[in-house]
Amino acid sequence: MIINYKDVAPFFRNGRLYLPMKTVEMLTDVGLSAEISQNALNGLDLADHREQIAVISKALETLLENMEENTREFHALNSSETRFLLTGKPSPV
Repeated sequence: MIINYKDVAPFFRNGRLYLPMKTVEMLTDVGLSAEISQNALNGLDLADHREQIAVISKALETLLENMEENTREFHALNSSETRFLLTGKPSPV
């Protein structure tokens, strides 16, 4: 199965941050709680869920450390866009 960028990359819609099911499954495999996983699927308001987004960001770092760097998933999750969505800060150049 070919993985598309949209299958794993976080996205904003109506002022909320969403994670695709594939990403939530991968993050759950590295320890993200079921509650935060479900909230990520339902959408996280940036102001109200800042702590949960930080937990997701840490889980993402753990996931990236364990992924093959030459996969589409790695490139989508390690992109500057994804890092900006989860931290609110641009990636270092």
